[in-house]
Amino acid sequence: MSEYKKIWADGKTQWAHRVVWKEAHGDIPEGMTVDHINGNKSDNRIENLQLLSRIANQLRSYNGSVAKLSGNRSRPYDANRRVYKTTYRKTFGTPGGAWMFLNTCLLGGLTCAA
Repeated sequence: MSEYKKIWADGKTQWAHRVVWKEAHGDIPEGMTVDHINGNKSDNRIENLQLLSRIANQLRSYNGSVAKLSGNRSRPYDANRRVYKTTYRKTFGTPGGAWMFLNTCLLGGLTCAA
Protein backbone atom coordinates (compact mmCIF):
# COMPACT_ATOMS: atom_id res chain seq x y z
CA MET A 1 0.00 0.00 0.00
CA SER A 2 1.29 3.45 -0.82
CA GLU A 3 1.92 6.04 1.85
CA TYR A 4 1.52 9.80 1.99
CA LYS A 5 4.70 11.75 1.19
CA LYS A 6 6.00 14.71 3.17
CA ILE A 7 8.13 17.51 1.78
CA TRP A 8 9.88 20.60 3.13
CA ALA A 9 8.00 23.74 2.07
CA ASP A 10 7.69 27.22 3.56
CA GLY A 11 10.15 26.37 6.33
CA LYS A 12 8.31 23.29 7.63
CA THR A 13 7.45 19.69 6.80
CA GLN A 14 4.07 19.40 5.01
CA TRP A 15 2.02 16.76 3.21
CA ALA A 16 3.10 16.80 -0.45
CA HIS A 17 -0.42 16.44 -1.91
CA ARG A 18 -1.61 19.50 0.01
CA VAL A 19 1.37 21.57 -1.17
CA VAL A 20 0.79 20.53 -4.80
CA TRP A 21 -2.92 21.47 -4.52
CA LYS A 22 -2.17 24.85 -2.95
CA GLU A 23 0.41 25.71 -5.63
CA ALA A 24 -2.12 24.95 -8.39
CA HIS A 25 -5.38 26.19 -6.84
CA GLY A 26 -4.66 28.24 -3.72
CA ASP A 27 -5.81 27.59 -0.18
CA ILE A 28 -7.86 24.54 0.70
CA PRO A 29 -11.30 25.66 1.93
CA GLU A 30 -12.36 24.82 5.48
CA GLY A 31 -14.03 21.39 5.68
CA MET A 32 -12.44 20.18 2.44
CA THR A 33 -9.68 17.64 1.93
CA VAL A 34 -7.32 16.81 -0.94
CA ASP A 35 -8.00 13.30 -2.22
CA HIS A 36 -5.94 11.01 -4.49
CA ILE A 37 -8.24 9.99 -7.36
CA ASN A 38 -6.44 6.73 -8.17
CA GLY A 39 -6.07 5.74 -4.52
CA ASN A 40 -2.25 5.91 -4.67
CA LYS A 41 -1.25 8.20 -1.80
CA SER A 42 2.22 8.76 -3.24
CA ASP A 43 0.95 9.89 -6.68
CA ASN A 44 0.86 13.65 -6.18
CA ARG A 45 0.38 14.76 -9.79
CA ILE A 46 -2.18 17.58 -9.88
CA GLU A 47 -4.35 15.59 -12.32
CA ASN A 48 -4.60 12.86 -9.66
CA LEU A 49 -5.82 15.22 -6.95
CA GLN A 50 -9.35 16.37 -6.25
CA LEU A 51 -11.00 18.40 -3.54
CA LEU A 52 -13.69 16.58 -1.55
CA SER A 53 -15.66 17.33 1.55
CA ARG A 54 -14.46 15.29 4.52
CA ILE A 55 -17.71 13.31 4.45
CA ALA A 56 -17.40 12.48 0.73
CA ASN A 57 -13.78 11.44 1.28
CA GLN A 58 -14.80 9.13 4.12
CA LEU A 59 -17.59 7.58 2.04
CA ARG A 60 -15.16 6.99 -0.81
CA SER A 61 -12.75 5.29 1.54
CA TYR A 62 -15.36 2.99 3.07
CA ASN A 63 -17.50 2.05 0.11
CA GLY A 64 -15.09 0.83 -2.52
CA SER A 65 -12.51 -1.84 -3.11
CA VAL A 66 -10.19 -3.07 -5.83
CA ALA A 67 -9.13 -6.70 -6.00
CA LYS A 68 -6.78 -8.60 -8.31
CA LEU A 69 -8.60 -11.58 -9.79
CA SER A 70 -6.73 -14.84 -10.15
CA GLY A 71 -6.09 -16.54 -13.47
CA ASN A 72 -4.95 -15.31 -16.87
CA ARG A 73 -7.39 -12.49 -17.61
CA SER A 74 -7.26 -9.47 -19.89
CA ARG A 75 -9.10 -7.44 -17.23
CA PRO A 76 -7.77 -8.78 -13.93
CA TYR A 77 -8.78 -5.90 -11.62
CA ASP A 78 -12.25 -5.96 -10.08
CA ALA A 79 -13.72 -2.69 -8.78
CA ASN A 80 -16.66 -2.82 -6.43
CA ARG A 81 -18.50 0.30 -5.19
CA ARG A 82 -21.62 0.60 -3.07
CA VAL A 83 -23.52 3.87 -3.58
CA TYR A 84 -26.46 4.11 -1.22
CA LYS A 85 -28.23 0.75 -1.64
CA THR A 86 -26.84 -0.16 -5.07
CA THR A 87 -23.58 -2.04 -5.69
CA TYR A 88 -21.71 -1.37 -8.94
CA ARG A 89 -19.00 -3.71 -10.19
CA LYS A 90 -16.67 -3.65 -13.22
CA THR A 91 -13.40 -5.24 -14.24
CA PHE A 92 -10.39 -3.34 -15.61
CA GLY A 93 -7.01 -4.02 -17.17
CA THR A 94 -5.16 -1.80 -14.69
CA PRO A 95 -5.56 -1.00 -11.00
CA GLY A 96 -5.58 2.71 -11.87
CA GLY A 97 -8.62 2.23 -14.11
CA ALA A 98 -10.42 0.39 -11.34
CA TRP A 99 -9.69 3.17 -8.81
CA MET A 100 -10.83 5.84 -11.28
CA PHE A 101 -14.14 3.99 -11.65
CA LEU A 102 -14.62 3.91 -7.88
CA ASN A 103 -13.92 7.60 -7.46
CA THR A 104 -16.00 8.92 -10.35
CA CYS A 105 -18.81 6.52 -9.51
CA LEU A 106 -19.13 8.06 -6.07
CA LEU A 107 -18.84 11.66 -7.22
CA GLY A 108 -21.35 11.77 -10.00
CA GLY A 109 -22.49 8.35 -11.07
CA LEU A 110 -21.26 8.98 -14.59
CA THR A 111 -19.30 5.73 -14.84
CA CYS A 112 -21.37 3.57 -12.50
CA ALA A 113 -23.50 1.99 -15.21
CA ALA A 114 -22.30 -1.43 -16.32
